[in-house]
Amino acid sequence: MFFDLGTENIRIFSANNGLIFHGPGIVALNDEAELIAYGSKAVDIQVSEEIKFMNPIVNGTVANHHVLLLLLQAILAEHYKKRFRTKVKGVFSIPPYANNVEQRAYAYVGDALEFSQLLFIPEFIFVLTSIYESIGQYGFEFVAQTGAGRLDAYLLNNGKLLYGGTQKGGFERIIATMLKKVRFDKGIQIGRKTLFEALSESEKTTITMRGRNKVTGEAIEKNIERAYFEKLLKDGLADFVNLIKSVFEKLSPDLSAEFLEKGLRLSGGPSKEKWFREAIEKRTGFSGIISDTPGEDILKGFKLISNNPEQDKLERYNLLGTVIEVR
Repeated sequence: MFFDLGTENIRIFSANNGLIFHGPGIVALNDEAELIAYGSKAVDIQVSEEIKFMNPIVNGTVANHHVLLLLLQAILAEHYKKRFRTKVKGVFSIPPYANNVEQRAYAYVGDALEFSQLLFIPEFIFVLTSIYESIGQYGFEFVAQTGAGRLDAYLLNNGKLLYGGTQKGGFERIIATMLKKVRFDKGIQIGRKTLFEALSESEKTTITMRGRNKVTGEAIEKNIERAYFEKLLKDGLADFVNLIKSVFEKLSPDLSAEFLEKGLRLSGGPSKEKWFREAIEKRTGFSGIISDTPGEDILKGFKLISNNPEQDKLERYNLLGTVIEVR
């Protein structure tokens, strides 16, 4: 059974039953810390003083392992009426830079779920498997893993991490900062869709924005120079671009040529946005490569592994009890 614990969404996949859960990782707790709803049902609950809402995954890693355990237990109990885990292997996709505290949180949750065997696999292994459609037969790859809670850059060789780095806060923090800046600079409050449309515009010199006055809330229209959004995007992606460049600069000249030739593998939901990909390509000098469904690369990788007779090879990448230092 596979667990992909994202900041916005959690996915649980069973080799026998397929995708059994894909939804928000939010939970609703009563005043006695008992779980009363999770996922979309928790999102729909009316806010009250007696209910506390929590997301156990923050910035792509475990923020509260007790709440995460409650959430996973509730999901599994809803889909499986009988005890099953004594003969099932639990596979967790985790950040490869997880420190000792974070690893203990994953181990606590996995152990409490009572699987027969636990594997904690760096998520880039599933991305590599989706690329090569095999286990362990990986080559040189430069991967930018994009997510709501964090943005990562990895240089990999044969499934081993050479160099890597991460930007906590991820795509959602970038978008939130952009929206806030537009509101402050231009006096207009716009939504994500409107912002994405403006960032995608490449021909008009002036973009007509429809939104609300930041003070009165009245509907308004404003003409804003495209150059403003170009700078907004440049500033918003500056930290991630610098991260990609700093990781790449760790390589020797010989290896640099190999990675430059292959390009930058973009994975994760945000990579679906054309304006995002093109901005990364323009500012890093790498050609961006994505799959048909970059947001599904990790899940696709696990599906391929679960159907592979050589799936035991996955164990060589287990991180349980091992800390990978990200340089």
